[in-house]
This record gives sequence, structure tokens and C-alpha cells, in this order.
Amino acid sequence: MDRKTEFVTKVRRHFDGLTSLLDGELTLATKGPWDDSAKFFLVEYDSPQFADDFSTSLWIMGATGEPVDSEHWFLKGKAVVVPSDIYEAEAYQDIEPWDTASELFEEWFVERWQAHASHILPAYIGHHDSYFKRSLLTGKAVNWDRIIEGANG
Repeated sequence: MDRKTEFVTKVRRHFDGLTSLLDGELTLATKGPWDDSAKFFLVEYDSPQFADDFSTSLWIMGATGEPVDSEHWFLKGKAVVVPSDIYEAEAYQDIEPWDTASELFEEWFVERWQAHASHILPAYIGHHDSYFKRSLLTGKAVNWDRIIEGANG
């Protein structure tokens, strides 16, 4: 097994162990009711190193792309996205662990959202500094301008 495949296998196994926790939080965080100004959900992660903490939040956003309701932090104090013994292992440094972990995390979150979260509002996930997000309903990339256009459309 090559190093990237090994990394992916370990990360996915870790996510499997977090699935029931995340599903419960998704159900609670997306229950509503929301203010009439709510147009979409934005899930953002801010993990310069995924091994630090979960650091993923859900925002309820208005038509201008500004939060209109309080945020929800997923698994805060309960988990890390990718444990340091996987993420920081020297064996995986040549496979771009941040890029690989980001992709795997977004794919997993899309899967969990589609399985257990409310679909009342459009929803997106992405790194907080990224202009591009991924639709939680389709899994496809979309840029911020299109998200705002959709919120006003």
C-alpha cells in the first residue's frame, strides 16, 4: 500500500469513529427556526494543522454573506479532525497531508450532511480563507460570488 492510500485509510477510519457524534450535532445545529433573513448555511474550518482541534463551525448566513444568527462549533473539545499521530507522521509529509485531509474532511462532511442534516437552506463547506466552497447538497465546488448570487436570487 502506498503512503497516500495508507493515510486516506487511516483518516477515513478516524472519521468513521466520529460519525455518530457529528450526526447528532448536525441534527441539533440545523433544527431551526431561523430568522427570515437566513439564506444559507456556511460550514467553515480553520485548521492550519488538523491535529490541533476540530475547529469547524456552522454559520447561518444572510443575503450579503454576513452571519445573521449565532454560530455552532462542531465537536468542540471532543475531537480533532485528524489525530496528530496520523497527520504529523513523518511518513506522510511528502503526500501533502493538509490538502489530502481537507479533501477527505469535506467529502465526509458532505456525506454526513446529506444523510442527517436539514435541507431547508442551501449549505456550503470550505476553509475560512477560501473563495471556493463545496455545496453540501451536491458535493460540487462553487465560488463565493455564485453563493451570494443564489442567496439573492
